[in-house]
Order: sequence, then C-alpha cells, then structure tokens
Amino acid sequence: MEQEESQAIRSVKRTRDDMEREQDVRSEGMQLMNELAYQLNNSLGGDSSSEDDFGPSLPSTAPKKKKRKLPHEKLYIAALPSSVRYSKSLMHREQLAYTLVTPLTDFLITSSMDGVVKFWKKINADVEFVKEFKAHKDHIKSMSVSADGRSLATAGTDKTVKIFDVVTFDLLSVLNLEFNPSCVCWIHSRGAPIPLLAVSAAENSTISIFDGRGDNPQPIHQLKNLHRAPVSSMAFNNAYDCVVSVDEGGMLEYWSPGNNYDKPNSVFSMKSATNLFEFKKVSTNVRYIESC
Repeated sequence: MEQEESQAIRSVKRTRDDMEREQDVRSEGMQLMNELAYQLNNSLGGDSSSEDDFGPSLPSTAPKKKKRKLPHEKLYIAALPSSVRYSKSLMHREQLAYTLVTPLTDFLITSSMDGVVKFWKKINADVEFVKEFKAHKDHIKSMSVSADGRSLATAGTDKTVKIFDVVTFDLLSVLNLEFNPSCVCWIHSRGAPIPLLAVSAAENSTISIFDGRGDNPQPIHQLKNLHRAPVSSMAFNNAYDCVVSVDEGGMLEYWSPGNNYDKPNSVFSMKSATNLFEFKKVSTNVRYIESC
C-alpha cells in the first residue's frame, strides 16, 4: 500500500512539473513573439502602442523609386536648344539688312542678315505683321521695290534673285544667276507692260537686265561698258524714266531703259557740266543711292 501511494504521489508531482514547464515554454514563446513584433514595428516606423490592436503599421511614405538613367543623357541635355534660339516676338532674329516702304501699296518690308524677309502692312499709325520668307540661304546683298509698289526683288550671296508679289506677298519666281549679284533695281515706270529688273555683278562692271516676270532665266540685255568697276548701287527715277548707278570707283552714270539704255535726253546735255565726277575725284566708294 505504501509503495502504491508513493508511486501515485510521484506521478502527480511529475504531471504538475510538466504543466509548469509547458507553461514556462509558452510564456517564453509569447515573449519572443512580442519582441519580434516590436522590432518589426520599429523597423517600419510604426507606433508600438497600436501594435496590439492593429498590428504593424504601413510606412508613412512610399519608398523612393530608383531613378531611371537614360543612356547618353548628357548628350541629349547638351543638344537641347537654348532660349537664344527662340523668338519671343515677330522681330528679326539677326541684324537688319534692308528696310523698304512700298509706294502706293503701303507695305513695310524688312530683311535681315540671315536671309529672312518679312512683310508688314501699314495700318493707320501702326504696322501689322503679314508674312515671313526664308528667302536666301545666307546674306541678302540687295533689295528693291518697283515704282508701282507691287514687285519686290532680293539678291543673295547664294547667287539667286527672288521675285515677290507685294500685294499678295507671294514668291513668284527665282532667278539662278551665273555670277555673284551685287545690286538689284527695278527699272520700269508705272504701268509698263513688261517689268524690267537690273542686276549688277560683283566680279565685274556688267549690268544684266532681266524680264521681271521671271519667265526667262537669261538676261534680255547686258550693259558691259557703262562702268569700269563693279556697280554697288542703282536707283530708278520714275519721273524722268532714268536710272542712276554708281560703281565702286565712285563714278555716277545716268541711263534710260526707254532710250536703248543710253543717257536720257531730258536730264543734261554734257556730263562735264554736272557734278557726276565729284565722288570719283575724292576716291569715295558710294554704297547706296536713293531716288526722290
């Protein structure tokens, strides 16, 4: 009997020890889980006070995305146009070369050193932009408007002459030259049946006369002996139907398209009685003349 009682006591004690040991293991497991949850919550920036109710909180800000690196990015940035290349108005981007006001039709025409021609319409005390042309690839050497205000001609270093209709501001024709132009000038009077355009060469003293309609690319007449130096400027006088031209040596000449390109009879009888030699005497290079 005593032996049985002792065995029963030992079994009860063993069972109680096992229960205590199991409870300790459970408490240690719970403590370890709480520590892991706390560490996880701290790593995510959450608040441990709300951990028991809501679990680990979400991050307050979205993780930063890795910036995508574009291949050859520096080359693309270097190729971006700068603000200097953009126009903020209708003004020319380069220095002005010529400015003309057309008679009768009331247009203002401007050109710049980059070969751009702009048409402006005079309206009361203001001007309104009309149209722009990239007329020449490079510099514009000369520009002329006809006496009736309806035709415009420009000459450029690209060996071309562009003919425009001023009223409709359209490009009518292109003359491809075999020489470098120095000066252009319309030399027909108002109401003439055939418009005439004079183009001087930069290499010699030749003045070529073209059909201003642009139908014939070849000159209809040439003046080779009028001047002894390249002609730098020409001006047409509608009242006397004559042209005044000046060369790089300073010599002035009068000639009339309606008189077989000779000296007009209504201007003077003898050149020695005029002042046409004054620029020549002082070796002055006249760059521009204007007919009044």
